[in-house]
Amino acid sequence: MTQVFFLLIQQKRNKKMQNTIFINFLTNLIQRTNQKIKYNAYLLSEKQLQMLQLQFKKAMHPASFFSKQLQQDISFILKKDPALLNKEPSEVFLYKSLVVTFLHRIAHHLYQQHETTAARLLSEINKEITGAEIHPGAQIGHSVFIDHPTGLIIGETTIIGDYFHGHGMVLLGSDGKNQTNKRHPTIGNNVTIWPKASVLGNHYIADNVIIGANAFITQDVPPNSTVIGHNILLKKNTQTIKIQLKKYWENIKPQRSNS
Repeated sequence: MTQVFFLLIQQKRNKKMQNTIFINFLTNLIQRTNQKIKYNAYLLSEKQLQMLQLQFKKAMHPASFFSKQLQQDISFILKKDPALLNKEPSEVFLYKSLVVTFLHRIAHHLYQQHETTAARLLSEINKEITGAEIHPGAQIGHSVFIDHPTGLIIGETTIIGDYFHGHGMVLLGSDGKNQTNKRHPTIGNNVTIWPKASVLGNHYIADNVIIGANAFITQDVPPNSTVIGHNILLKKNTQTIKIQLKKYWENIKPQRSNS
């Protein structure tokens, strides 16, 4: 009974310490961001600068949408990254992924409010700090881990689902065929994209997909699959099939029409 009591006390202390680190992390990040905003303050009106400060203040509150989303990101990273096994949980706050997602979500919110200059400024600051270039128009879900984010590029109309594990040097871009409306890919839930992979155009990457390193994808990708190389579907469910995505979709069209 005594051991259980002391265990509960320790857990309470650890949680309190984590909350303190969480607040300090956000405070430090906002301070760094504000320093960089000062160098570009001429781009914004006094009203816009005040609006940014109010937005930061709201975002830092533990009950805010942005803080809750960040907490989900932290939980996902702790589960996803084996480098953190048996390490101090506070080490996760050194991950640039947290900076990437927190600043992007604020930038995206501003973009939706048609504060496009402020949104783009935040995205440029995000790029300067982390090396990741994400257009503020892009939508990302919860529980996101951008591993080593340097070189990541995500286009304006990209949509990314929940439980996304991305890497640096990944390109989610346009194929140049459609210059209006939806130009960039939509990524489903529980998708992993390994370094230097490119997904171009308005294509749908379904749930539970793994995209291999250096892959070049310009086709839709079916769920529960692994794709590699230039549009090669390597696995569907647990079966290795190794077929061009274009050929795969051509083969299943008759099945669709009969269903």
